[in-house]
Amino acid sequence: MVKYRVRAMWRQVEPEIKRFECERETEASVWINGDRHPKTSADTKYFDDFETAKKYAILRQTTFADDQARSATKSLEVLEKITSLTDREGVV
Repeated sequence: MVKYRVRAMWRQVEPEIKRFECERETEASVWINGDRHPKTSADTKYFDDFETAKKYAILRQTTFADDQARSATKSLEVLEKITSLTDREGVV
């Protein structure tokens, strides 16, 4: 049976959806070349078809990009506040 593995590409430069031939499958694991792999872990997930794997990868990358954009916006807001400080505002 064929499975498609998505790696945590939202943290990598190059995306990866890789096709594997699995010998065995349970609800929680797949066996590839005799080794057991969890279907879902912190940075890896296996899917039955390429399109589902691709949709998952797009969703995760979009979420990651949105989070990064929010973080960058917040950092710029803090930077703007810092640059607008005057000596009088620092006196307690």
